[in-house]
Amino acid sequence: MGTHTTWRAVAFWIGLTLWLASKAGPAEQPPALDHVRIATLIRDLDANEYAAREAASAELLKLGEPAVPAIKAAMQTSPSAEVRTRAERLVREIIVWGDSPHVLSLPQVLDQAKLALRAKDSAKACADGKLEKSLDCWVKVLGQVSGHTGILPPVRFGELKYATYEQNGEDGGEWHDSLLVLRRGRLKSAARCVILADELVEIDHVQDCIVVTRAAAKLDHCGNSVVIAGQIIQASGAYGSILVAGSVVDLTNASDSVVAAADEVTAQFISNVSAVNSRLDRSVQQMGIRGVRLPELSFAKPEAKNPLTERVKLIETLWEGDPVARIRSKGIANQIVKYGQMIVGPEGRPIPELKGWTLCFANRGVAVFTDGDNSATLRANQ
Repeated sequence: MGTHTTWRAVAFWIGLTLWLASKAGPAEQPPALDHVRIATLIRDLDANEYAAREAASAELLKLGEPAVPAIKAAMQTSPSAEVRTRAERLVREIIVWGDSPHVLSLPQVLDQAKLALRAKDSAKACADGKLEKSLDCWVKVLGQVSGHTGILPPVRFGELKYATYEQNGEDGGEWHDSLLVLRRGRLKSAARCVILADELVEIDHVQDCIVVTRAAAKLDHCGNSVVIAGQIIQASGAYGSILVAGSVVDLTNASDSVVAAADEVTAQFISNVSAVNSRLDRSVQQMGIRGVRLPELSFAKPEAKNPLTERVKLIETLWEGDPVARIRSKGIANQIVKYGQMIVGPEGRPIPELKGWTLCFANRGVAVFTDGDNSATLRANQ
């Protein structure tokens, strides 16, 4: 076929396509949002029959984001407690998961972090998306329920390069745009990083990071970051951040942040901070911190108990560049335990029921011990 014949054929098919398109009329538009239907479903959230309420919830969940404004309005103005409760749950489920319910379980996040920490290929383990999806859920739900709707995950796993952590001198070096998986870390600064740790993480300056440690985090400045610790978080300053701990969140300065602690939140200076499912000490209560209840949030497994409380008493803590704790245990009235040391009996031998428990954090009257798989917090004067 000659060149002129080929181009005539191409021109014919282009012309035919354009002619058919002109006869077909405008492209089909998506159906307009049925506001009447949404209003009816919201009203049915308070139906007499449980099945009708469940069906209305399911339909609104399918509608998704377009229905959120009307659901939010019902959440704020409806006189029905049933409607408000269901509306609040729907908003969180739609925003976070779409058609699947969210889970805010600290043990689950820590278990996912443990899998990554124990994996032969930590980078691959982190790339499966499970941990990142869980952390997204924490950020979005806690931000939504506390009114800090502008808080978003500060960094994505896929944006980072996996880095082998090697402590650089006393300050541990400066890190950025990195995924760090380590047992214990001491860093001068971290920016746009994800840090997963088994024990203690110390960072002078944290900005736009996600930190998950199965034990404790000790931070000086924490800005626009998400920090989740199995036991304790101590921060001299937290700004625009989310801090969740299985035992204590201890702050000096905090503003525009969300905190959650299973045992207690302590602070000296606070501005625009929400505390979720947390007990507040007297000084924090007087600051006017907002208390928020979130039924879906679980800090510990129901059967979990502190294995040390009946066997060990914490007398005081010291900080000598590394954690130091003075304790009272079986057969010893006054024992000094330094970082990485086990609790021992009067002859310097491990106590059978405490075998394997070593100190990994101690400061401001709080100490954290670990046996490798579990962690436990002790507080002085308890």
